[in-house]
Amino acid sequence: MQWIKAYRDRKVDLVGDKITEGKTWNIQMLYEYGIRSTYLQGIKDQSMETHEYTSSVGYSLSFRVPLHPKKHRIQGLNVTVLYKSLVEDINTKLPLLLAKISNRTKGVTWVYSPVVYCKPRVDEDVVWLSYWPIGKTSDAGDEVEVEFLVFGAIATSGLGASLVFKDSGEEKKEEKNEEEVIGGDLSRFKVTKGGYYLCRKNFFKSMIPDCFFGETIEIITDSQRWRKHRRLYDNKEFLNFRNPNRHKYEVTFAVSFNSESEIDHMKMAISSIEGVESISSHKEISRLIVCGDFDPQLVVTCMREIEKVATMLRLERIC
Repeated sequence: MQWIKAYRDRKVDLVGDKITEGKTWNIQMLYEYGIRSTYLQGIKDQSMETHEYTSSVGYSLSFRVPLHPKKHRIQGLNVTVLYKSLVEDINTKLPLLLAKISNRTKGVTWVYSPVVYCKPRVDEDVVWLSYWPIGKTSDAGDEVEVEFLVFGAIATSGLGASLVFKDSGEEKKEEKNEEEVIGGDLSRFKVTKGGYYLCRKNFFKSMIPDCFFGETIEIITDSQRWRKHRRLYDNKEFLNFRNPNRHKYEVTFAVSFNSESEIDHMKMAISSIEGVESISSHKEISRLIVCGDFDPQLVVTCMREIEKVATMLRLERIC
């Protein structure tokens, strides 16, 4: 990340915490749970295009950890996300950004909500660069998935990830096990078996959505512990949080249609999402178009669950 030094005098509009209100900062490095993050605003640099694994559309990518020389060991994972706002005035309800990394082979998932982040604009991408020290938890052959989760009027234009290796002979400073870092003791943030919610703020009023861990978790306030709870897809208060101004969106997917029954199945599943008004299918060009005042992330997640090869081609706010 040496190339970032060239932008050290740039200003970044950080939000999310009281100390950032009304202030514009130079580029900062955020450190939480062993994760290092920085944000760049209005930057276009070829150095960001060197990731091993990329996704130009959608919110996720996955890969298998490759074999590597015995003298090298996995140290961590670099992740880059490009995002921008879909609305001009985003101050009315700031979005919530999260990153989710899952080692599916080992059944471990971390969902991270940074305490501060860069407020996006409509006309330019924000670059979120982060480094995750997952070396202790990953081995060759493991299936890893990286996702960008957003609550609010935000669109992504790129997602990339690269493994970081280190020579086993190099000197290593071990993290203390009691520290709240990935690979250390994260028991305070464990919400389900293998699932960790790395966030010090309770955005969801004692609930964690099931799109995070496959099941919804509720905090028991008297003991600060967690338990499973009902699904939140039908919770209007939660949906209003995700799409506070009730904007209407049009999402276009590239889908492989094999039969009419598959089309009907897709339509039925998506129509159950709060706010979906219309779904049109165009079999001749393999397109599915969804319109309404829904939360786009819910529609994308639903499509990924029922059709893994579906690709989001366009997300547009129509009013």
